[in-house]
Amino acid sequence: MMRHMLLFVALVVSAFATAAISAWVPAQGEGVPLYFSGTKAIASGGTATNVGILVSMRLYLNEHQVASWDYDGGPHVVFQGGLRVMFDSSHFPDQSWVTVRMWAKNSLNEVAEATRQVRVKNQCTGINLPEFLTTPGGNGAWELSQQMAGSNYHQVTFISPGWNRDTCWEAMRNPSVYYIASHGYGESHETSIEDPQNPGSPELVLWQDYEYFRSWHNDPGLPPFNVCENPPVTFAYIDACHCGRSNAFGSLLYPYYDGYGNFVKDQAVLTWNGKGLVKSTQNGVYWYFHRLLAMDTIFSARDYMLEFMPDSTKKVYMKLDHFPWQRLVNGRGDMPIWGDPHTRIKGVYTGNPFRAPAGWYRPL
Repeated sequence: MMRHMLLFVALVVSAFATAAISAWVPAQGEGVPLYFSGTKAIASGGTATNVGILVSMRLYLNEHQVASWDYDGGPHVVFQGGLRVMFDSSHFPDQSWVTVRMWAKNSLNEVAEATRQVRVKNQCTGINLPEFLTTPGGNGAWELSQQMAGSNYHQVTFISPGWNRDTCWEAMRNPSVYYIASHGYGESHETSIEDPQNPGSPELVLWQDYEYFRSWHNDPGLPPFNVCENPPVTFAYIDACHCGRSNAFGSLLYPYYDGYGNFVKDQAVLTWNGKGLVKSTQNGVYWYFHRLLAMDTIFSARDYMLEFMPDSTKKVYMKLDHFPWQRLVNGRGDMPIWGDPHTRIKGVYTGNPFRAPAGWYRPL
């Protein structure tokens, strides 16, 4: 009997020692993200020790250490804690898996770690009205593909005749970056086909259609916890006349906030408050995307274009209804931004024009 009791005590002590320090991903109180998308992806982990005190914590994304904590030797000690980081998911290729790893050590030199894998989803879709291709400088979707090369976004381009409303619908399944160059009419834009219900007229996509497309691919739930596992739009450029005279195409930003907050954050739509000229379509794409890929916000990228474009060879022209002649884009109101002006497609989101010291991530 005594031998059995000693064995039982030994097993209990052994089990206790094994569980003296533990770790988990994500941190307590946070949902498990079903994907990472955009530049405000969040990863976290937690830990607790039943003996001694915590002395070290580390959080990793694959092989990258992105957050840490160490006991400073002072009178304030902790027995449980956690680390949290916001990061640009496009640091990793689209459809790749990111391993979130939480590691911790207590004062007895016991360690614990936990891991979880989450898939990255970032797609860049460029759509161009085929008739624009006959005008030099009119292939904005091609320019987009050149700018986004090597960005870790999966690229999809439609420039041939035949793309239609269903093409736009499908693009909303993984619409991190969405660009379309077409004729616009304020609250709608054309597709490349004839309207099946109205022969002789182009098929139109309405702003309400985009809200429907996004709700279909998103619901139920809020990103990145929506069960469909389809991410929201991060940045959309509706390169079509007059589509910025109201915030109608803000419908692309549905469901308008995520599971971490109740306001639009790191999502924006760029549009025209007038008539953009086909001949400068590629130039407009160049100015915005080469700065966005340099970690500028959309607001900063627009200001950069306004400052440096007039003296360059890459001019961007427009017309206003009350002026019959073309002129250079020369003010913020010419190309309004709907949503969050601090939206990024590269570099971690900061909520302001300034970049994080590490560039692609920042501890929270």
